Amino acid sequence: MPFNMKFQVTASMQGSSFSVSGAWVEVGNVKIAADLTTPADSTGVELPISFTLAGLQGISFVSDKGCTLHLIGPAGTQDIALLPGITYDWSKSTGEPNPFAGDVASATVDSAIGQWLRVLGVSN
Repeated sequence: MPFNMKFQVTASMQGSSFSVSGAWVEVGNVKIAADLTTPADSTGVELPISFTLAGLQGISFVSDKGCTLHLIGPAGTQDIALLPGITYDWSKSTGEPNPFAGDVASATVDSAIGQWLRVLGVSN
């Protein structure tokens, strides 16, 4: 069963009538989804996600108060610093190189402040 993940972007400039927007859909056979709430001063809290680099079609991470995400795989550990309320998106359709070092077998989260983290993505 295929899963659709819709990306939508809108940007405008304050004091200007100029704006741009776009939307696209990534389709994959595997859904990546996780919600996590961590207490204050958390280190190494397990986030139940995994994906292969070659199959990844699109993924989004968002944290309400910011945290460090550690993606762990055969190529080593890759850290991503998530800023409060700012969505970290990657989509194959954008043409941007895949930002991940390799396959992700597991992930952990460090957070100085209790927060929530949401992950959504699709893979083949």
